[in-house]
Amino acid sequence: MPGSTAETGRHEDPVRVCVCSNESPRTRHALINPTRRSLHALAATTVATILAATAHPHAAAPQARFQPNAFEDPVARQVYAQAYDRWNTPDTAVARYTALVRQRLAASLRTAPRDRLVYSNEHAVRTHWRRGGRPVVVVLGNRTRHPGRELLVDLGEAHELDAMPYAEPFVPGNDPLFFNWDREQEIGPGGSGGQALVHPLAAGSDLVYRFRSGDTTTVSFPDGRRIRAVELLVTPLRASPFLIKGALWIEPGSGHLVRATVKPSDFMDVLRDVEDFQGPGGQLAMHLIPGIFKPAGIRLTSATVEYRPRDGGHWLPRSARVDVLMTAGVVTGRVEMDVSYEFESVVTASEDASAAAARTARADSAYVATMVAREGAGYEMMERVSVARGRNSRFIVPRDLSLLEFSPHLPPPIWEEADGFASREEREDDRQTLAKVPVPSYSMNPWALRYGWGTPEMVRYNRVEGLAMGLEFDALVGGQYTLRTSGFFGLADGKAKVRVDLVRSTERHRLALGGFHELRATATNAGPLRFGNSLTAFLTGRDEGEYYRAVGVDLTWRPPVGERETIAARVYHERHFSVGTRASFAFFQAFDDDWRFRTNLSADETDETGAEATMSRWWGEDPDRPQGGVDLYGQAARSRPVGGWVLGPVYRPAEAADFVRASAVARARLPVTGENWTGWRLGLEAGAGTTWGDAPPQRAWFLGSASTLRGYEPSAIGGSSFMRARVELSKVFEGVGGSIFYDVGWAGSREDFDPGEVLSAAGVGITVFDGLLRLDLANGLRGAERRFRLHLYADGIL
Repeated sequence: MPGSTAETGRHEDPVRVCVCSNESPRTRHALINPTRRSLHALAATTVATILAATAHPHAAAPQARFQPNAFEDPVARQVYAQAYDRWNTPDTAVARYTALVRQRLAASLRTAPRDRLVYSNEHAVRTHWRRGGRPVVVVLGNRTRHPGRELLVDLGEAHELDAMPYAEPFVPGNDPLFFNWDREQEIGPGGSGGQALVHPLAAGSDLVYRFRSGDTTTVSFPDGRRIRAVELLVTPLRASPFLIKGALWIEPGSGHLVRATVKPSDFMDVLRDVEDFQGPGGQLAMHLIPGIFKPAGIRLTSATVEYRPRDGGHWLPRSARVDVLMTAGVVTGRVEMDVSYEFESVVTASEDASAAAARTARADSAYVATMVAREGAGYEMMERVSVARGRNSRFIVPRDLSLLEFSPHLPPPIWEEADGFASREEREDDRQTLAKVPVPSYSMNPWALRYGWGTPEMVRYNRVEGLAMGLEFDALVGGQYTLRTSGFFGLADGKAKVRVDLVRSTERHRLALGGFHELRATATNAGPLRFGNSLTAFLTGRDEGEYYRAVGVDLTWRPPVGERETIAARVYHERHFSVGTRASFAFFQAFDDDWRFRTNLSADETDETGAEATMSRWWGEDPDRPQGGVDLYGQAARSRPVGGWVLGPVYRPAEAADFVRASAVARARLPVTGENWTGWRLGLEAGAGTTWGDAPPQRAWFLGSASTLRGYEPSAIGGSSFMRARVELSKVFEGVGGSIFYDVGWAGSREDFDPGEVLSAAGVGITVFDGLLRLDLANGLRGAERRFRLHLYADGIL
């Protein structure tokens, strides 16, 4: 358990010891046990003895109350019965408490090189909660950062507390699994498929979940107390955004929830699963949203809550964490939230004779006046309360709100380690826990169909296909397996492209076995076939891709859904064909009779067998500190000409050619002056790649245009090797700024390198959200194509 010392042992595995402390991350020590069989017997006997000695009197016949097939073993049945009774029995023992609550939150946009932070908040409050009365919250500190905030504050359009996302205080006995939810939101109509989360301990939950006992854990707390907890693995009978999967740790005997790590068993489609969008008004609103922001979905990747006992046996929360991934068409965002509870005083109903007395508005007002007086003349009651701060709480704030940003109670930002919050090691343990829970074999949404203008990935435009419309169909085969089929038809080339994948998805990775007949771009990240290049090609006629057709099979490994693709690997066998330029329209060239798309690459027709891997890492999340990243790519393959024969004494096939390709690109973002989204920033980027052996033309490296060498047309230069670099200096004002830059690049054969052939360009640009959107005017300084060019693109380094 986080913040404690624990000894864990699976019923059929050797004992594993987990040592934890509040001051340092957990470390593990494996104990080698030569008497495996005796250890198994001892573990099983210990659990059975504890359960039998401490069971509730009315839990002796759980089969009469629950579905018999809901439990995979007797330990799970007994532990569940005790936890069920505890959770469904109102707990009114705690009359009031005072707690220091610290919360930190960050929201970022997920882009190719890195996650771009767009919002962060840290705050600390002291909560005075009373049963039956309105909670009183004293705001001790609040720090909010997002582009444009300082400007809005200076103009009087923003209040220092407007962005504080604090909801209702914790209610003892509520025991929610998700941060800031309450019991009513988590109970849901068990088994009815309703639009409310079904808590695994709610009435009727045994109809939709299966339970299995896992590890047994002894938890040691700082005060010397030791508590044994049994892991209860929760598996839904079907995948649904309203049914969870994960693990509950239950104290046998008392049935108290010690810890929970859970997630919904399916992602939430906003249009399909949210009631507000299913009426006529909601559907109209969705139709008015541009297609580039569809479909919209929410994927809660993990939620962890931990409880600890207080004097008198009262269980109160210690910490909670939620990680959410949200998508809206081409936009993907991530929200992380951490909260820490430190209970300073807890008073029980037996200690407070007036705890059961009725609360009146007059009594509440007198209580608030007492709290205001206790805080001193520097505090006052805040009359204006926003919904984000809780519907029922009353807030006491400093008269000088500017002091909130400098409060010593504030926690560090969420990307830094801090006492009282989950560490990176503990979050990795949560992922391993979720990986142990099997995927449901049946889904409430067994298939999905996406096509046309409803999603940006299903429409593309390039000089080979012209306008190409796509269709994607996913069908759940069973459990972890999904059959994914996608196809495109190009109006200009008149050809269909199809890909079929059998995908096995787990909490740790995705493995896909696929067959394909598709249009391929030479760029390893397939950027030319995505929305940004399609829009540029349609509007301006500048298509950055070099294309060929590929037919074959492959096996691909990549991280799980929702995780950044830091590493991916692929083995394949495929045949390549050359394709020609077929499209002839661009919006801004419509009245130029002499304009044509540039000629596409002439690819060799070859059979190729090989393997390739990519790795992408980024270090640093704080916008006020240096950040950097690296992209690595490697490929090894054997290529043989299709139908190639060599004349000699006898006809024989042409010999195969082996080749190896590798590249590396490094980036750095360095704050020079200022903080947050203001001041000066320096951006650096350098890359190089080369090929060993005889590779076909479609395996060459190309430089030109926005992503590699501004000021030049796409694929202005190419060859078996390349080198490039760029430097930028940007002055940013609340997320929007201007920049100056200089690019250099060369491509060709290593043996023929000539410094005089290095191309260079300089220019100025406008940057939005730290390079999320860029508009650059660049001038090529060397070569025959020297002229000014305008580049509009995304994901710049600044």
